[in-house]
Amino acid sequence: MKKSKKPLWQRIFSWFFSILVVLIAGFALTYQIVGSVTRSSNYGVANFFGYQTLVIATDSMDPVYPVGDAVIVKKVDPSTIKVGDDLTFYYNDMIYTHRLGSVTSTDGVYTFTCHGINTQSDQCGGGDCTYQTQTFTDKYLLGKVIGSSKFIGGFYNFLIQPYGLVVLILIPGSYLIISSILDIVKARKADKVTESGEKGESIVLKGEGDEEDKEIVLTEEDKKRLKKEYLEELTAEMEKEKNKKDDDNLKGGDK
Repeated sequence: MKKSKKPLWQRIFSWFFSILVVLIAGFALTYQIVGSVTRSSNYGVANFFGYQTLVIATDSMDPVYPVGDAVIVKKVDPSTIKVGDDLTFYYNDMIYTHRLGSVTSTDGVYTFTCHGINTQSDQCGGGDCTYQTQTFTDKYLLGKVIGSSKFIGGFYNFLIQPYGLVVLILIPGSYLIISSILDIVKARKADKVTESGEKGESIVLKGEGDEEDKEIVLTEEDKKRLKKEYLEELTAEMEKEKNKKDDDNLKGGDK
């Protein structure tokens, strides 16, 4: 089977989708492995080399971190944390992201007191989350918030759906599969044309009414014979036309 060369734009698309599939599959595998290893020692949160990504679930930190946004949390030395930093921590069997109001240190153990910032919250009973505080030691600290992203939050929520990762892999994967099938079909057609050129050309005679089309394969000998017959018919037709003109001239001269 002869392989036809794809146009440049098709090759670029194939490379792009191939790399995309590999990256997605690699990320998914890495996420599962690293996440499984680190969750057990990080209060159920996957830790990627000191970085964690969590999605805001309540409005206690609105408008800085609206519901649905993702926060990027980095593990840091507790001694570097200052009042006003936003921390993510484990408290009463839940994960919180709140602002640091005060910090103390005793015998090398840091104690933090955090609170929400939304004064008109639906989550907090009184509407003001600044009065609801959580006090914990550095043992329960996951890290400090270093950034947030609405896009990452939406993407993460999509991935955790049962169909999310499957759809993400199927989109570029489907293109590669369909492209490969089309390449195989084109290559087989090219081989058939080449084979027909070596053994003979095929022509299709259209049937009349309900008759089926018939395919006739012409060999080199058939083509030479048909060419000779055509030339003979053409010569005979020209000779006949010439004789007719001669007869007409003779008749015109007799008048």
